[in-house]
Amino acid sequence: MYKTFEPFKILEDRVSLFPNVEVALRIYLSVAVTNCRGERPFSAIGRVKNILRSTLRQDKMKALALLFIESEFMNNISFDEIVESFAALKSRKNFFI
Repeated sequence: MYKTFEPFKILEDRVSLFPNVEVALRIYLSVAVTNCRGERPFSAIGRVKNILRSTLRQDKMKALALLFIESEFMNNISFDEIVESFAALKSRKNFFI
């Protein structure tokens, strides 16, 4: 009996008995860990919805869910730059003489 668990060593000894198991195990162990970015919106909406959800309109609920889902992006936004770019836009004030 083997003292340490070495799956490939065990399979090498029995490759003639289980040829497809070795291939399947090598594929399984080489598959990258999946990213759950695609599932994030569905779990985030569950956290955004709470007891007060009946007081929110659908458009506000969608906006809050989007902000929550894209929180990683929102953390990188510089609000000072947004204010400066807004201030640099053409002023809509009319001056009366």
